[in-house]
Amino acid sequence: MKIAILAITLFLGVFASYKFMTSPITFASAESRTSEDAIVYNEITWQWKDGQDVWIMRQSHEGLTPQKENWDKLVITVKDKKTRFYQLETGTNEFTGKEKEIPFKVSCFMCHPNGPRAIRPMEFNSLGERIQVGLLNLRIKLYGKLESTNSTHNQVGDVPFRHPGKISNTPLTLPACMKCHQDQGTFSRGYLTRQNGITIDFMVKNTHMPPLGDLTKKEQKYLKDFIDGF
Repeated sequence: MKIAILAITLFLGVFASYKFMTSPITFASAESRTSEDAIVYNEITWQWKDGQDVWIMRQSHEGLTPQKENWDKLVITVKDKKTRFYQLETGTNEFTGKEKEIPFKVSCFMCHPNGPRAIRPMEFNSLGERIQVGLLNLRIKLYGKLESTNSTHNQVGDVPFRHPGKISNTPLTLPACMKCHQDQGTFSRGYLTRQNGITIDFMVKNTHMPPLGDLTKKEQKYLKDFIDGF
């Protein structure tokens, strides 16, 4: 009887944890702004489906409107160290793999050089939300380096997933950044490149990166020259 009770308790605990982790979370993004410098709102849902992680983001550039089925919809899947990006027609926060793909509005790789990126709300509404985001970010961190398969799929529209060319893909070799952003190491996130420059500049100026400490003036100059193409 004790073993049965323990088994049931364990099952209920795992089920409750999964429901907690897969609940949608809506927040004002600390990283994104509209072209008019207004707040961007995101709804993030993580699911484990068909042997892969599925990250669903619905995004609003028109404020926190209640009609989320009209928000932009993007999906990132992760399986066996490979990741795939989708821009889909607006709709629910579900993903079947059969939804119609539409052209990318921007190049995904400019902000997502290694699949899903850390979730950063402007503020947390509760302790539970803070814990949920922390657990989701830990899952993202544990992926390590991912390889995108978007280049092997037919492109929809004119906006590329990743810009080609040697200059755009020059890797950033600043040691402070390479503690995480390089190809070697269990939890490495892959190299940042010059086409990630806008994102890098924003993250550094808003003190999201580097996560520990600040860049020296010499490192700041190196980074600026890199982004500017010198």
